[in-house]
This record gives sequence, structure tokens and C-alpha cells, in this order.
Amino acid sequence: MGFAELRRRVNGVSEGSLAESLRQLVRHRLVERRSLPVVPSHVENTLPRVEAAVFLIRLTDWIEGNVADLIDPV
Repeated sequence: MGFAELRRRVNGVSEGSLAESLRQLVRHRLVERRSLPVVPSHVENTLPRVEAAVFLIRLTDWIEGNVADLIDPV
């Protein structure tokens, strides 16, 4: 999925935060970044391993279910 599509799907995250998170995920090899040879330029971000995808989906679901407690842990 491209950056713009990711940004649309992840509500409330700044462009800078999303870019930094993607850089870290790529660095740790949890996300694969591929630049496509098209005009205009396009980059795809994919989950290279099925087990990583399953883990991240579960983590995302947990975060969405607990976001209120994460923002205000009191």
C-alpha cells in the first residue's frame, strides 16, 4: 500500500509520525519498501512475512481497542 493510502487508513496520525514509523519498520525489516518505476513515482509498503502481518494486525486491533487507556492511562 502506498503512503497516501496508509495515511488515509490511519486516522489522527501526522504525516511526519507516519513517515518515521515506516522508516523504523523498514529498518527492522517488518515492512518492505519498494519503489515502482512509474511516473509519477510510487512507493509500496508491504509486510514481507506472514507471521509479521498476523502479529501487526493483532497489535493494531489491540491498540484500537485500548486507545483511550493508552492516551489517558489514569
